[in-house]
This record gives sequence, structure tokens and C-alpha cells, in this order.
Amino acid sequence: MLPGELVIRLNQHMNMEFRAASLYIAKSSWFIEKGLTDIAQQFRLLAQIAVTTTLKFYEFLTNNQSAPFLNTDIPAINEAEQEWQTVAQAIFFDFNQRTDSLSGLESLAMARTNLLTSVFIIRIREFHQDEAQSLLAILKDSKMNDAVTPDYADDDLLRID
Repeated sequence: MLPGELVIRLNQHMNMEFRAASLYIAKSSWFIEKGLTDIAQQFRLLAQIAVTTTLKFYEFLTNNQSAPFLNTDIPAINEAEQEWQTVAQAIFFDFNQRTDSLSGLESLAMARTNLLTSVFIIRIREFHQDEAQSLLAILKDSKMNDAVTPDYADDDLLRID
């Protein structure tokens, strides 16, 4: 059985991944409305990565005799009038929050000497890195790099610890 604080943090991160899937689906719809179906498809693939990650957290918690709690009450995302710059910043902010959360989970697992959770987080990082590479590829392939503010320059765009 996992320590209580670790269960809470794993549940929180699982819900962040679930929210990211919702965010990517909303972005996909946004790009379809803009007539950019290729980019919309790439965002659907990102949503699949986020859903898979969510399920991996759910399975890990269940297999370790912890009750996962999936918050399905996600607020609606209305971005019909937003420009790419605003959309990109929201995506990268969300990704970086999840990066920070994974780092926190990793530190907590090490502090609690919970090897099982540490190994799980290492495996999850592979999905996270795939997601980062996909996001960067979308940015470069879509030639929308100029639309992203200097705060989100390529080198600092996505933090992967």
C-alpha cells in the first residue's frame, strides 16, 4: 500500500493528465474550426497520449490498493475567439505544470523510499517526453513559431526534468 501523501499526489497528477486530454481535444476542435485539419489530427494524437497516461496512473493506483479518484467535472474550454499565441501559451503552461508535478512526485517517492512509485514515474516520463517532442514538432511544422512570444522561445518552451 502507498503512503497517503503519495496517493493524493498521484491522484492529483492523474487528474492533470485527464485535463490535458480534454485540453488537447478542445485544441483539436479549435484547429478544425480554423481549417487546419492536419494540426487538429496531431492534437488528437496528443489527447490519446494524455488518456493513456491517465489510465496508467489509474491502473498503478488500483494495483497498489489505492482508490483512484478521477475528477470528470472539467470546466468547459471556450477558445473560439483566441489567437494561436494564447492557445500555445495555455498548452505550454499546462505541460510545464505537469512536468513540475512529475518532478514533485519523483522527489516524494524518493523521500518515502518508495521504489515502486519511482520506477513508475520513470516509465511515465517516457510518455511525457514523447508528448514534448510532439508539441515541439507541431510548433515547428505548423510554422507558427513566430506567433509564440519570446517567453516561450524554443529552448524554454517545454521543461522536461
